[in-house]
Amino acid sequence: MPKLLEIELTPKIWKDADRRTDKLPIFKNSHRGRDANLVGCLGEILVEMWLDAEGVGYTAELKKTTHDYRLADGSTFDVKTKDRTVIPKQNYDCTRPSYNASHQNPDYYVFASLYRNRNHEADNVTRFRKAFILGAIKKTEFDKVGKDWKKGQVDPSNGTKFWTACRNVYISQLECYEDIADQWEAL
Repeated sequence: MPKLLEIELTPKIWKDADRRTDKLPIFKNSHRGRDANLVGCLGEILVEMWLDAEGVGYTAELKKTTHDYRLADGSTFDVKTKDRTVIPKQNYDCTRPSYNASHQNPDYYVFASLYRNRNHEADNVTRFRKAFILGAIKKTEFDKVGKDWKKGQVDPSNGTKFWTACRNVYISQLECYEDIADQWEAL
């Protein structure tokens, strides 16, 4: 089972995420508006921090809708981030909404989770206290092993009710963040 990289969030990370979020439009299919952008920006910043610490070369291409980043060999990846009120477990979902399937075509998906205390009163970026890099999966593998869910269905293995149609894999199906960093550092 892949182990998770836990990252404590800091005022600098919060500030950077707020700044990045303020520059983005609210996307048409967003069900959470600015908050969805904030979650995505935090995930991107955390993945950048992880890859920088591992010495992995990449180029941010965040204005594209097909992917978020390009690796040294030309491979691309997209970051998918979830907001959770629990620490992620191996049977928790990693999700790509179906409305993204037609225009996103990265070589890999990297998944991250943000943790917030359910009782935290702040309704801003500081409600997120820590984060986790969950791992990555090749898109071809994601398409092969992922399960499609319809809006309103419930995954009986973990109780997740889906707010939109999506394709999921479990955290346990991802490659460990350490193994991915080693592979990508060698490029």
